[in-house]
Amino acid sequence: MGMVNEEFDRTFLGLMEDGDIDGTISYATDFVHTAGNGCEEIRMWMAAMGAAGGAPYRRTYYRAAHDWYTGIGTARLGQINMRKVDGWQTLATKPIDQPIDLAA
Repeated sequence: MGMVNEEFDRTFLGLMEDGDIDGTISYATDFVHTAGNGCEEIRMWMAAMGAAGGAPYRRTYYRAAHDWYTGIGTARLGQINMRKVDGWQTLATKPIDQPIDLAA
Protein backbone atom coordinates (compact mmCIF):
# COMPACT_ATOMS: atom_id res chain seq x y z
CA MET A 1 0.00 0.00 0.00
CA GLY A 2 0.99 3.60 -0.44
CA MET A 3 0.54 6.86 1.34
CA VAL A 4 -1.61 9.98 1.14
CA ASN A 5 0.06 13.25 0.16
CA GLU A 6 -2.30 15.72 1.81
CA GLU A 7 -0.19 18.71 0.73
CA PHE A 8 -0.53 17.70 -2.93
CA ASP A 9 -4.29 17.19 -2.56
CA ARG A 10 -4.88 20.55 -0.87
CA THR A 11 -2.69 22.43 -3.35
CA PHE A 12 -4.42 20.78 -6.32
CA LEU A 13 -7.90 21.52 -4.94
CA GLY A 14 -6.82 25.08 -4.09
CA LEU A 15 -5.75 25.71 -7.69
CA MET A 16 -9.16 24.49 -8.83
CA GLU A 17 -10.87 26.81 -6.34
CA ASP A 18 -8.82 29.70 -7.70
CA GLY A 19 -10.12 28.93 -11.20
CA ASP A 20 -6.52 28.49 -12.40
CA ILE A 21 -7.01 25.94 -15.18
CA ASP A 22 -3.48 26.19 -16.58
CA GLY A 23 -1.99 26.07 -13.09
CA THR A 24 -4.10 23.04 -12.18
CA ILE A 25 -2.99 21.17 -15.30
CA SER A 26 0.67 22.14 -14.84
CA TYR A 27 0.67 21.19 -11.16
CA ALA A 28 -0.96 17.82 -11.83
CA THR A 29 1.47 17.11 -14.67
CA ASP A 30 4.58 18.16 -12.75
CA PHE A 31 3.78 16.68 -9.34
CA VAL A 32 1.40 13.73 -9.82
CA HIS A 33 4.33 11.36 -9.14
CA THR A 34 4.47 12.77 -5.58
CA ALA A 35 0.71 12.59 -5.06
CA GLY A 36 0.56 9.37 -3.10
CA ASN A 37 -1.32 6.14 -3.51
CA GLY A 38 -2.45 5.94 -7.12
CA CYS A 39 -3.92 9.42 -7.46
CA GLU A 40 -6.36 8.10 -10.06
CA GLU A 41 -9.06 10.56 -9.02
CA ILE A 42 -6.98 13.44 -10.40
CA ARG A 43 -8.20 12.46 -13.87
CA MET A 44 -11.82 12.63 -12.66
CA TRP A 45 -11.36 16.06 -11.06
CA MET A 46 -9.75 17.42 -14.23
CA ALA A 47 -12.48 15.93 -16.44
CA ALA A 48 -15.13 17.48 -14.21
CA MET A 49 -13.34 20.84 -14.37
CA GLY A 50 -13.34 20.64 -18.18
CA ALA A 51 -16.96 19.53 -18.35
CA ALA A 52 -17.99 22.42 -16.12
CA GLY A 53 -16.71 24.85 -18.75
CA GLY A 54 -15.19 27.36 -16.34
CA ALA A 55 -17.99 27.20 -13.77
CA PRO A 56 -16.81 28.11 -10.26
CA TYR A 57 -15.49 25.24 -8.17
CA ARG A 58 -15.94 25.11 -4.40
CA ARG A 59 -14.50 22.41 -2.17
CA THR A 60 -17.16 21.24 0.25
CA TYR A 61 -15.15 18.56 2.04
CA TYR A 62 -11.66 17.08 2.15
CA ARG A 63 -10.11 14.59 4.51
CA ALA A 64 -6.91 12.59 4.27
CA ALA A 65 -8.06 9.08 5.21
CA HIS A 66 -4.69 7.50 6.00
CA ASP A 67 -6.23 4.20 7.12
CA TRP A 68 -7.75 3.88 3.63
CA TYR A 69 -4.63 5.18 1.82
CA THR A 70 -6.58 7.92 0.08
CA GLY A 71 -7.84 11.47 0.29
CA ILE A 72 -11.61 11.87 0.19
CA GLY A 73 -13.18 15.00 -1.20
CA THR A 74 -16.41 16.49 -2.42
CA ALA A 75 -16.92 19.64 -4.41
CA ARG A 76 -19.56 21.81 -5.94
CA LEU A 77 -19.33 23.18 -9.45
CA GLY A 78 -21.61 25.90 -10.75
CA GLN A 79 -24.41 25.11 -13.17
CA ILE A 80 -23.47 23.26 -16.32
CA ASN A 81 -25.65 24.57 -19.14
CA MET A 82 -26.60 22.12 -21.86
CA ARG A 83 -27.51 23.10 -25.39
CA LYS A 84 -30.47 21.73 -27.27
CA VAL A 85 -29.61 19.16 -29.90
CA ASP A 86 -32.21 18.44 -32.60
CA GLY A 87 -34.48 15.66 -31.44
CA TRP A 88 -33.48 15.90 -27.76
CA GLN A 89 -36.62 17.53 -26.40
CA THR A 90 -35.48 17.04 -22.80
CA LEU A 91 -32.70 19.55 -23.39
CA ALA A 92 -35.14 22.23 -24.50
CA THR A 93 -36.07 23.03 -20.91
CA LYS A 94 -34.05 25.43 -18.79
CA PRO A 95 -31.44 23.71 -16.58
CA ILE A 96 -32.04 23.71 -12.85
CA ASP A 97 -30.67 26.64 -10.87
CA GLN A 98 -28.67 24.45 -8.52
CA PRO A 99 -24.99 23.58 -8.58
CA ILE A 100 -23.80 20.09 -9.32
CA ASP A 101 -22.17 18.12 -6.49
CA LEU A 102 -19.24 15.81 -7.17
CA ALA A 103 -17.31 13.41 -4.99
CA ALA A 104 -14.08 11.49 -5.38
